[in-house]
Amino acid sequence: MSDGSGTVSLAGVHPTSDSPKYSYSTHYWNYDYNPCLGFSSHGYADLAIIQKHETGYGKIEYFQLGLQSTERFNMSRGNLYVRYDTIGYDHHGSRISKVVLKCNRTLQRHEFKFVRESHVREYDFVLEGPCACPGGCNAHGIIRNDGRSDGRGSNLKWETVGYDLVSLLLHDLILVAFIITFVLVVIYFFGYKQSCLTKNLGRNYDDHPSYSVNT
Repeated sequence: MSDGSGTVSLAGVHPTSDSPKYSYSTHYWNYDYNPCLGFSSHGYADLAIIQKHETGYGKIEYFQLGLQSTERFNMSRGNLYVRYDTIGYDHHGSRISKVVLKCNRTLQRHEFKFVRESHVREYDFVLEGPCACPGGCNAHGIIRNDGRSDGRGSNLKWETVGYDLVSLLLHDLILVAFIITFVLVVIYFFGYKQSCLTKNLGRNYDDHPSYSVNT
C-alpha cells in the first residue's frame, strides 16, 4: 500500500488451478470467482469471474464478467478493489467487475459475495477476510501475529506436532527410567537384607546348636 501499511496479497487465499475458488448464488444468477489464476468454463478461458444461470432442460445461460489478464488494483473512496473486464474479448458486449477487498482479520475463511449490478454490465462484489488486509497474507497463507503463516504449504502444523511429540516421548522415557531405577533399587536392597538375614540365621544355628532331651 502507498501509505506504508503493508502489502495486500490475494495469493494467500490459495486459488485453485483452472477452477473457481468461490461461488455465490442469488435467486437467479450464480457467480464463480477465482483470484489470481484464470480458469476455464463453457468455452471461455483465463476467467476471473463468470455469471451463469440454468434455464431448464439442461441449458445454461452464461457471461464472462472479467479476465485475469485484465486484473488491476485500484482505490476508490478509501476502498481497495480489484478490477476485471472483458473489453475486446466478448461478442456479447464488454463487461466490468469490481471486487472490493474488505479487511477482516477475524475470519477463518474468506467470504465472496455479489453486491449489485451498479450500472449496465458493471458488477460489484466483495471479498472479505484476512488476505484483504495489508500484511494479512503471503503466498503461504494467513500471517499470524508472530509473523508465520498458517496456510497450505506451511509446515507449521507438523512442526508444532513434532515438538509436542518429542516432549511427550522425553517425558515418557524419563518416567520409565525412574520406574526402572526405583524397581532395581528396591530389588537390590531387599535382596541384600534377605541374604544378610539368611547368613545371620545360619551363623546363629552353628553357634547355638539345638539341645535334645532324652526321654
